[in-house]
Amino acid sequence: MTRMKTASISGTRHQHGRLRVRKGLLKGFAGLMLTTAVLGVTLSMSQAVYAEPAVQGSTNTAAVISQVRDLRTQAINALKTGDFEKTKQLLDQAYSVNRDPSIEQMQGWFGDFEGRRQEILKERNKSYEEQMAFAAKAVETGHPTFAIDYIADAYLYTPDKAGFRNLPEVDSAITRAVQLAQEAEDKSEWLTAVRLFGDLTRVEPGEVIWNTKFKESARRVRMLAMYTPDRYVEQAKAEFEIRLMAIKVIDPSNPASTRPAATQPSTQPSRQPSTTQPSTTQATTQANSDENEGLRVDWRDTLKGVNIRMLADAMEETNDAYFRNVNYRDLTLAGLQGVRTLILTGGLEDAFPKLADVKSRDQFCAVLDEQIAQVTASNATSRRVFDVAYRTMAASNDLSVKLPNEVLINTFIEGALSPLDQFSSMIWPSELADLAQTTQGEFSGVGIQIQSDESGSLKVISPIEESPAFRAGVEPESVITHINGDSAKGITVDRAKRAIQGAAGSTVTLTIRNVEGISKDFVLTRETIKVPSIKGWQHTPNTGDSGDSSWDFFIDPQQGIAYLRLTNFTRETGRDLAKAVKSIKEKGGKSIIIDLRDNPGGLLSAATEVVDKFIGQGTIVSTKAERDGSPENKINARQSADDSDIPMVILVNQFSASASEIVSGALKDHGRAVVVGERTFGKGSVQMLLDVANRSAKLKLTTSHYYLPSGRCIHKEDNSVEWGVDPDITVEMTREQMIEARQIRQKMDVLRMAGVSPLESNIGEKLIAVDPQLSAAMLVLRMQLANTQPLAIEARAGAMEKRG
Repeated sequence: MTRMKTASISGTRHQHGRLRVRKGLLKGFAGLMLTTAVLGVTLSMSQAVYAEPAVQGSTNTAAVISQVRDLRTQAINALKTGDFEKTKQLLDQAYSVNRDPSIEQMQGWFGDFEGRRQEILKERNKSYEEQMAFAAKAVETGHPTFAIDYIADAYLYTPDKAGFRNLPEVDSAITRAVQLAQEAEDKSEWLTAVRLFGDLTRVEPGEVIWNTKFKESARRVRMLAMYTPDRYVEQAKAEFEIRLMAIKVIDPSNPASTRPAATQPSTQPSRQPSTTQPSTTQATTQANSDENEGLRVDWRDTLKGVNIRMLADAMEETNDAYFRNVNYRDLTLAGLQGVRTLILTGGLEDAFPKLADVKSRDQFCAVLDEQIAQVTASNATSRRVFDVAYRTMAASNDLSVKLPNEVLINTFIEGALSPLDQFSSMIWPSELADLAQTTQGEFSGVGIQIQSDESGSLKVISPIEESPAFRAGVEPESVITHINGDSAKGITVDRAKRAIQGAAGSTVTLTIRNVEGISKDFVLTRETIKVPSIKGWQHTPNTGDSGDSSWDFFIDPQQGIAYLRLTNFTRETGRDLAKAVKSIKEKGGKSIIIDLRDNPGGLLSAATEVVDKFIGQGTIVSTKAERDGSPENKINARQSADDSDIPMVILVNQFSASASEIVSGALKDHGRAVVVGERTFGKGSVQMLLDVANRSAKLKLTTSHYYLPSGRCIHKEDNSVEWGVDPDITVEMTREQMIEARQIRQKMDVLRMAGVSPLESNIGEKLIAVDPQLSAAMLVLRMQLANTQPLAIEARAGAMEKRG
């Protein structure tokens, strides 16, 4: 049919009935188009282009098909390694050989992405220059303590991280920050110290000393926040007001420069170095206010039930099971030094008045110093070292500063564990409920996702489907003003959760103001709430009385590309994933984007179940301790009838940790998924939850490290230069993009009743436009899927062969 059409248009036939091809494809194509125009025959460009090669003989056609296919595949392989320049070159080359619609479509997709990528690079460069300028201005205007903040932010945007440290202005800022941090320590300004040391860890991530100093300062901040929250708030206010004054001078266009001091965000104490992770749950601190006194956190509640048996059992388990060789001598020495740190942390006198008595404090410090010297000089490593030192210290405490026993125990074990990795910690009786929620994916409450907004109000993000809050009609974007009559203004999200949650069957009264300003008391009966660990592209509206709701998984229905976001790894994750993948396949899904960004991890068993879903054999992950004679334990995949071979891209970022790294790393090593984003967090340690004191408390202890199938250790040590999972395609996001993407994502996660506050029709397109990592994932899958389709010339040749 193609030959007949071409012949009739050109009006030229060979004497044997075959069409004589003119010199060169370009000349033939030009003549063909001219004749078409003259005769008024409608013929598309693609038909004209592909008509001529098809009649040149099967050998030449096969060669063209092979060449174009090969170039198309090479382009995709280049894309999978992040070589964007080569990808473009190969696509252009393929198109020059044969103007196939699939190549043209791939060029269009790539061109759209590349345009956005270049804009992002410009934005990053602009941000870099802005931060460096702000750093210089901070010094010029008399606010040198904040210069290192801007230098640390500039480090995120520089294309030359290796050379960044050698810049004179960077070296000067680091020198100045070290001096200022030391001054802050001398003045007991712990929030300033922790900020400065946190910035130094960001600029020089391989310097162990900054990590050590940061951890020391962070411990002091936690002590203030826990035992003397009012003093902590005073320091937070002072730090905020100084920062506000600096911002108004350095960066007056910053929205924070117009924020009233009464609504300052709190600086939450953390075990982690400071990061630029945008927080959607940032709380405001107004703990001095009497109006929320009923919801204040008291250290006595946190440490309720803590006893010496828990400490002794925790010391024994750590001595026996920590992944590296440790002993009672080392643990006891660190514990004594931890108590000494508390004694010398200025600001705790409000909680423990005897610390203000210089004679009592010096008396206790003398005993501590004596015990530290004795343990340091001792060669003994047995349990007796701990028993003697702790008894001596406790007896001296009773005669001097009189710290409560539970405070002494808590401080000692925190100190003992501090030289270990940052993920080993005690979980006291009051914290067991939160632990169950994290690992089991369920809790007892009313089913509301909440956050604190910039004004300190406790805002409802969304009710959870089929929860008491959802059934009662609690609406997204409304504000919880009171919990059981106590004001919720300015309290932290964690404190609010503890107040709202409780035993199943009990009630809680929430006073909620909706978006129209109407307040109402909701008396809600708590029940067991299932927290979904898997979300789709967006919620489909709830359609009626049944309360049924579901996720729309398709980000690109036309191409069959689905989207799954794993928020954490719980006992139900594997089962929920299998259901989601089955639904996607049944609805015509051809590929999946699995979003693990900001996923902090969870259960190892859940991570291995996810990987096992997509590979039929081979190692998923191995674990090994560094203790003498420790064996290597491997977890292998098992072939199953419901294993999925669907193409995948996995999204990760610097906040993807633990189980997220196992999943992304294993699927990358097995060639089952292309990983897009930024290098992951580097939390590759295995924590065991060990019962202590007859299960009345638990010790979370690192017992081994994770190793990927390739043999790479995931874990990041203080001096590591290699850690986590490196993406196949590195696509970095600016802080502003991360914030905007999270805000849009949050809107799409909201569960809505049909016809109530509908989503913007193009909100998904907005998210894709501001999220370059998501855009890159879609590009990879679109091109992979296009590569499975036959070329137009191939289809024509096949049709002719059938007729011939």
